[in-house]
Amino acid sequence: MNNLTRWRIELARDRRSLAVLWSCFVVIASIVPIKFRHTGSPGRFHEAAHIIAFLTTVLVFSRCANSRTARLIYSGWTLFLAFATEWLETAVYHNRFEWRDVGLDLAGVALGCLLVAVRLTSVQRVHLGGERF
Repeated sequence: MNNLTRWRIELARDRRSLAVLWSCFVVIASIVPIKFRHTGSPGRFHEAAHIIAFLTTVLVFSRCANSRTARLIYSGWTLFLAFATEWLETAVYHNRFEWRDVGLDLAGVALGCLLVAVRLTSVQRVHLGGERF
């Protein structure tokens, strides 16, 4: 095995590790006791946190994906994570399932996908146009 092959294997492993670590962070952040999560104003901060967490999830996962299949897998995992974290909160705290929170998560996913699409479109334009930075 040559150095380039080793490097590619390590890079793929690092990408998967980043995705797993980020997923763990999102899950842990979702079940941290409420008194530690909210700093006195759970309204707008809480809503923004949902959107930012899942927008960031899409951005992190888009950096981890190196093929169309990987992008599809990460997309499915992101949607699963949105529902799973809310279900986990319901299971841990015995509160009702908050569909509004899932909606905020999905809004973050949509914004993240939009940013990724814009980035991919600009990258394609640069490569197809022959321009280089």
